[in-house]
Amino acid sequence: MTKPTDPLEAVSTAARGIQQAIADWDAVNDSYCDEDGQVVDTDGWESGIVARDLTAWHHFQAVLEHGIPFLLLTKDLLRQNTPHVNHAHRTLVQTFSSAYRTLQRMIDSPHEGDHPLREYVAAEIWHETASWAELVPVVLEAHPRAAANAPKPALARSPRLDGPQLVRAAADRMPDIAHEAVLSAAVQPDHLLDQDLRQRTVDYLIDRGMAWVRPLPDGYPVTRDHRFAAAIHLTEAGRQYAQDQGAPAPRRRAVVVTCGSRKATPAPGATTVPAGDLYTGSYHKALRRTADTLTGDWGSVYILSAQAGLVTTDRLLAPYDVRITDANAVLGEQLHHQAAAFDLQHADVVFLGGAKYAHALAFAVPHRAMPLAGTRGIGEQLRLLKQARADTDEGRQLRTSWWTQADFIRTQQAALRGTGLGRPATVPGQAAPPARTR
Repeated sequence: MTKPTDPLEAVSTAARGIQQAIADWDAVNDSYCDEDGQVVDTDGWESGIVARDLTAWHHFQAVLEHGIPFLLLTKDLLRQNTPHVNHAHRTLVQTFSSAYRTLQRMIDSPHEGDHPLREYVAAEIWHETASWAELVPVVLEAHPRAAANAPKPALARSPRLDGPQLVRAAADRMPDIAHEAVLSAAVQPDHLLDQDLRQRTVDYLIDRGMAWVRPLPDGYPVTRDHRFAAAIHLTEAGRQYAQDQGAPAPRRRAVVVTCGSRKATPAPGATTVPAGDLYTGSYHKALRRTADTLTGDWGSVYILSAQAGLVTTDRLLAPYDVRITDANAVLGEQLHHQAAAFDLQHADVVFLGGAKYAHALAFAVPHRAMPLAGTRGIGEQLRLLKQARADTDEGRQLRTSWWTQADFIRTQQAALRGTGLGRPATVPGQAAPPARTR
């Protein structure tokens, strides 16, 4: 059979082939499991996964050959200012680049024989392969020449995407184990899946766009294997599925507070202190008390350390003497990676602290609400913080307004990422965020 040479036709055919490989595996994977969904034929199940990945890889090679002309031919669609199409096209560009970077890293890797290498390649770029199978139909449906022959859109399999148009929660109830895993995570403040879930269940949820892997904060690469990842969290599709099933699944909330210069001394024989207990200054304590009130039973508190970056309150830190403006302070790139590790992109974020720390966080968390911006000094900030944590109608209204700002900014940022227009407009009553970080 002659291979298509037209880029639109070639990529469309490849997307259909990848979709068919996924569908063929979905049709038989339960036959390797018992009634509880646990794998009983491990060899057969693993062989099926390898066969699926290799078949998809066979089709994805056409994407590698025709991907660049395909993206150039469909680039004009960005001018139509259709958010979900723009976002799909930009994501195809990113995943195409990611696939090439992965292949480039593997060129000099030692390997024995051709078949093991092909299996490794297919597994390493599975996310990129599945993303093209999902998003190519979105782009082709909007292209006047290709719309008639476009493959049908598949279930969302790229959970890192924002934009409600791309979130397609499953209409039917998932198998019991996967269903319960999503509903259990939806009621956790951090939306994390149970770490004891079997790999098969994790793969099932990832492949259906219900969950994704958070990268490790210290820079290790992302992997689908949750044993080597910091955590597996629900995506927007997973949260929407939980809501469709009648479960409470509010959006995640996070408060980031700055560190302080005054620090506790470690106990005798120890060299570190939990970050939540390390900073002893009155200003930091006021920030923490307000952050704890803001999160209450729903939300997470992070500390922006000038040396270590974004950390949880239980992270062990040694006392240090670094300011956020020092040459050896944490860099914006590291903060960006840490924010991804905590999945702050999909959370409503309130930042409490000074302008220099807010500036340092701008690149990593551009959608942060900054209710203390525009205040005149520490005294006014302390009064506002005290008012926000008060158990009064005025305090509750102030806290609600801060979370409303955070939701507004996050929503605007998500929309603007799709259109490429930049940062959102200033929220009424809040100073404009700085444009750049160090």
